[in-house]
Amino acid sequence: MSYHPNLLLLLLTLSISLQGHILLASDTEAGIGFIQFTCKQTSEYDLCVSILESDPTSLTADLKGVLTNALKVTTAYAADLATNVTELTRTTQDPFLLQFYTDCSEHYMDAVDQIDDSVVALDSKGYSDVNAWVNAAIADAESCEAGFSQKAGFKSTISDQSEHFEKLCRIILDITKALAG
Repeated sequence: MSYHPNLLLLLLTLSISLQGHILLASDTEAGIGFIQFTCKQTSEYDLCVSILESDPTSLTADLKGVLTNALKVTTAYAADLATNVTELTRTTQDPFLLQFYTDCSEHYMDAVDQIDDSVVALDSKGYSDVNAWVNAAIADAESCEAGFSQKAGFKSTISDQSEHFEKLCRIILDITKALAG
């Protein structure tokens, strides 16, 4: 039985391609397993898995890379929150709300800077500095929310977003603890 050279080439190409997909699938499964293992060490498992699995670079990252990705997500979230709160200052006529939103926007911009400082600290293995900066960012979020308690009858309009930000920060703290060993 004779085979046409093009048929052999096609079969060889398909075989190599199929092997590549099998390796890619096993790498992806390993990455997902690593993310799940890492997230089990956090207080926010579901959120942790959700944010890390949504970033393809986390699938091949080590613990430091996963932490870096969590820091990026948290920075972006805080920056978006600061922008959204700044937009709220343009839509309110209430002097109390205007001051509240202005203060909160500043707090979240500070939080962005602190998370960015955490990235720099992580690069130099300054895990205690990462913790300090992230805890400062949490304090900024708490200060924002505390502003609402200054006037009876007002309820924070961003408490859900502030809570989500704090959860992201707790994930960072937990992964940093695991990394520092």
